[in-house]
Amino acid sequence: MRKRLYEVIEVSKDDDKVSMAYDILMMCTIIISIVPLAFKNIYVFFLYTDIITTIIFSACSLTKKVLINSGFSQRIYAIINA
Repeated sequence: MRKRLYEVIEVSKDDDKVSMAYDILMMCTIIISIVPLAFKNIYVFFLYTDIITTIIFSACSLTKKVLINSGFSQRIYAIINA
């Protein structure tokens, strides 16, 4: 399970559709979170957008921290660089 999460979070390969979907989701989330900065007025839509993108970023950050703290990423890097 951890190995698959690591594969999804890292840069996608051509044949990995889940990882590609994750990359697209993150790119869209980043773009959507930047859009409100282009407006002077604050709209309710932007408030909800900010809350949703914060939840997405927090969930992704938490997933990476769990993988890093488990020592899994160090083992993968050791295998790759061996």
